[in-house]
Amino acid sequence: NLFILDLSSPPDAQAQEYMSLWYDIQNQRFNVLTSASYRNEPTCFPVSPLRHGVWHHVLLSYAPPKRPMLSRKAILGMFVDGRPLEAEVRVESVNLPPNARIHIGVPNPNLAVSGYVRGTLPPWEVGPTLMLATLLSSLDATAMFTSGPDFQGMFWGDRPQRLSLAATGTAAFAMLAESGEQGSVAGALRRREIPRLEAAGTVNRERHGGPNGTGSHAVSDSLAALSLLFNVSPDVVLFGFRASSSHSYVRSGSKGMKLSRFAKRLVNVARINSFKEDVSTDAIVYGNGSVISPSCFADNIQWVGGPSILLPIVNAARSPKSLASGGG
Repeated sequence: NLFILDLSSPPDAQAQEYMSLWYDIQNQRFNVLTSASYRNEPTCFPVSPLRHGVWHHVLLSYAPPKRPMLSRKAILGMFVDGRPLEAEVRVESVNLPPNARIHIGVPNPNLAVSGYVRGTLPPWEVGPTLMLATLLSSLDATAMFTSGPDFQGMFWGDRPQRLSLAATGTAAFAMLAESGEQGSVAGALRRREIPRLEAAGTVNRERHGGPNGTGSHAVSDSLAALSLLFNVSPDVVLFGFRASSSHSYVRSGSKGMKLSRFAKRLVNVARINSFKEDVSTDAIVYGNGSVISPSCFADNIQWVGGPSILLPIVNAARSPKSLASGGG
């Protein structure tokens, strides 16, 4: 089982409230269990196969009951790789205090002794993680998926390829082909309500009036044309953790200090220049896992000069080995 998320009250709380989400690899489906669940049994989402060795984007939305006096059912929605699952799940609402704790990658203690989950914890890698105090739409989930693992959220930057519709479409085709989703890429785009992305380059050339964009109905090659330009407002971010914001310093007197050999601090980027009271604290990484911040070849080239540096290197290279040496 892959333990995606666990929200629970502090250990010293009088009533233990929790909500846990995990993925059952054998049965290929997500499960959720709350402290208020009937008969203490988990609720299962529809079957959703995940291919091994491929990056996947998971988004969970939680809508509390609108009328708590009439119904205590909350609605959970799941989006996997930008696609909503076939059915929403209704679970008993939980009352978590403001100082609730969040665990990623490990089971809730109540869940670990319940017998519903068994076996070892498989190794897996967690990418950037965001928690927002607002509900997102299916197009927002698709926009985050098409941005890839390097989704910047509130830090879009000024690099044009991040905002290019044609570049995003090319990357999305490759990710959908690798994800193992049944059917064609065109069908996958239709399930995400963005079928026009398949002809993004052609449509933009036609709107521009030709390859040089001299037509009277010229439009920009922007993600906003398909509502895929998703900017996260800093005011709704509770926490944002990235491997690039890690630090070896652990606060003195904390539990992480006692396990300094196996702990590392992840800085909550939402706390930077923020004066909100509901922003989460920094996170502590326990265990012998590593915090790695990889920089891909495209990012390295972009920072040193972009195409003006890359194209001369490609032109001067005479073999794959010399090209690799020049790019490194």
